[in-house]
Amino acid sequence: MITIRAHLDDCAEDNAPPLIVPGSHRLGRVAATRAAEVAREIGQAACLAEAGDLWIYATAIVHASERARHPRRRRVLHVDYANGPLPGGLEWVGVVDTVM
Repeated sequence: MITIRAHLDDCAEDNAPPLIVPGSHRLGRVAATRAAEVAREIGQAACLAEAGDLWIYATAIVHASERARHPRRRRVLHVDYANGPLPGGLEWVGVVDTVM
């Protein structure tokens, strides 16, 4: 499963950029109660972007965002893609399976 994220606006350090834990997608499903612990152990990185930037990343990566210090528009087109059933018992909400 991957996520494609197209930035329509800049996302600077002071506008609540997504924070990711590099490599955490390789850990398997991380419980929300362990996410902060995993971030402390591995470290995190801010994902800054300029309008027009495109990110493609593993959907299961541990991520978060802090409150913006100087809020501005931060619009994105966010698409999650999976070529089959979701792993680990995950389910899409409100999606009807049309695969025959």
